[in-house]
Amino acid sequence: MRRTGMGVMKMVAAWQTAPIFTRLPLGRKTGKSTGSAGSQSCAEKLPIRKCTLDINRIFPIGFQHMSNQNYKPHVFLNMAMSLDGKISTRDGTGPRFTSSADKVRLREIRTRADAILVGARTIVVDNPTFTEHGIYKDERVQRGISPQPIKVVVSGTGSVPESARMFQPNGAPALVFTTKRTVSNRLKILGSVADAVHIVGDEEVDFLQIVDILARTYGVKNLLIEGGGQVNFAMFPAQLINEVYLTLSPRVIGGRNVPTPVGGAGFNFINLVELELLDHQVVNNEIFLHYRVRS
Repeated sequence: MRRTGMGVMKMVAAWQTAPIFTRLPLGRKTGKSTGSAGSQSCAEKLPIRKCTLDINRIFPIGFQHMSNQNYKPHVFLNMAMSLDGKISTRDGTGPRFTSSADKVRLREIRTRADAILVGARTIVVDNPTFTEHGIYKDERVQRGISPQPIKVVVSGTGSVPESARMFQPNGAPALVFTTKRTVSNRLKILGSVADAVHIVGDEEVDFLQIVDILARTYGVKNLLIEGGGQVNFAMFPAQLINEVYLTLSPRVIGGRNVPTPVGGAGFNFINLVELELLDHQVVNNEIFLHYRVRS
């Protein structure tokens, strides 16, 4: 085994139902999310940066923090969709159809996250680094959290490209969560590029275990989910989502097989998830919605 520059041991950590797991010496600094921003409304003709910087509007109800009894982080989901409910295009370009205002809002929301979790498909299509720079990195430091969020990818078969940019060192660990369906050779390959590979299920990924590991082992208090649709759906039946941020873009994409913000098997009428609208902003015909999931 070898160590990265930040002292994180490279390994494959197998999670079991008993509370026995490997703790990595991350040496991260965590703290309570604080800070405020200006109170000007986005209804005014403000620069995009100032408009989306209104953190008090983006995060009006605050964030949960762990106790000795509760190791569930505050989980918030951020997605963008077209007017007809699509999160990508027919040719698989991802959410590139949104405006620059949406891109800034995404960065603002990320400044509150200890960790960002996505599915393997999102890594393949978008290939994000999750690395923050400049004012966004500074905002994280001012709030007392790590300059860079922990990078988390979920894949039941380990189908994450080892060349993905999320594995490039940036001072934050890159984690893979998978199942026993992933063959040993694939585990070895992922273990060579990720800071840890956690096995969290036999056939299906157990998101409750993922969230618990992130909280107990990595000190995650605020977890951001960025899709795709299969991951988003799995979080709802497990009752893990607290808030939803949704950008509605004034464009029509169409396509019966084009993915939507929440995929999976879907819900029956009696099990529909209800949300409460907390806030909305309109910037150049694009609508930014903020919901709380009703318990």
